[in-house]
Amino acid sequence: MPWFTDIEVKHGPRFPDIKVQLSRADLENGWSLHGTVRSALPVDVRHEFSLDALSGDYQYLMWTAMQWVDVY
Repeated sequence: MPWFTDIEVKHGPRFPDIKVQLSRADLENGWSLHGTVRSALPVDVRHEFSLDALSGDYQYLMWTAMQWVDVY
């Protein structure tokens, strides 16, 4: 079971209909993770996501991704 399943998301993602499957590269590289999630988002919110997601460490990036989309 991936470690990120232990991260708690209290109210579900902001865009629950957007499902993002993470690859091994995404789990090993924050920039890859950021790009995968960012490209799945609507264009008008991508900058907002980036500002939030890149404001912390890798674990914060993963938590932020799970706040925005359905990550599996």
